[in-house]
Amino acid sequence: AWSRAFSSMSQRGVNLAFGFFLALGITIFAALSLTLYHYPLFPLQTDRLDWSVAWLGMTVIDYYGAAVCLCAIIMATERMVPAVTWCVLCLLFGSPFCCAYMLHRLAWSRDLALRSPSQDPMKATLTK
Repeated sequence: AWSRAFSSMSQRGVNLAFGFFLALGITIFAALSLTLYHYPLFPLQTDRLDWSVAWLGMTVIDYYGAAVCLCAIIMATERMVPAVTWCVLCLLFGSPFCCAYMLHRLAWSRDLALRSPSQDPMKATLTK
């Protein structure tokens, strides 16, 4: 299945994913830092167009950074067609579909854990 193939990544795949998410995090942190430096959040300056545009842009960047992280989890968890469908919905239509995915996950797997309880050494230890 797609999820088993994607979740058992080679060391090269792990390194690439690590590098990608490290770069993504640093980029978003830098964008936030620059926005805060040039357009401090407080006091609110909603009457200034440049301030409003800067914070609208930062909000969009922040959302897509988080959505890409969620999509990586979805791609590692679901089969290919449902995974791509959920990712497109999350990326194009936003938080309502991210919440819908979480409801789907709860309804189908009865859990939000990234691994099943049988694979979790802590849960296996606690149930012995």
